Amino acid sequence: MFVLMKVSPLTPPSWSDFTESFFNGLSKFLDFIFAFFVNIVTVLSNFYDVLTELNGYVVELGDSAQSSITGGLPLLELIGAYRYLIGDPVFYMTYILVIAGCLFTIFKLAMLLHQAFAKMKESIASNSKTSAGIISSLAKFFT
Repeated sequence: MFVLMKVSPLTPPSWSDFTESFFNGLSKFLDFIFAFFVNIVTVLSNFYDVLTELNGYVVELGDSAQSSITGGLPLLELIGAYRYLIGDPVFYMTYILVIAGCLFTIFKLAMLLHQAFAKMKESIASNSKTSAGIISSLAKFFT
């Protein structure tokens, strides 16, 4: 009766299979983290470029509003007219407040990301006993 059963023998996983799958998973995770940070830097760089371009438009429209020759987006024409009507000191104070608000928003977003990663680090450390090595390497990014 046992002769008719064909059972393939169990082969335990080898050390190379374990390390290969572990390192593949770790490399994919690290690729994700690096791509995430690269995307954040790209977004902030693009945001800075847009602010620089808008600053050029605002200065150009403010100068052209003094000569009543404006051309471009209606919102920027309104900003140029606002600069012409209230004068340069008040305009620059308003403009500085707007830029400070944008920078504060970026700062708050960065702080929220930092808090989210800190909570993620705590949850990984509390739920798993084998993640101490990964957490110690990731902790270098957040300290």
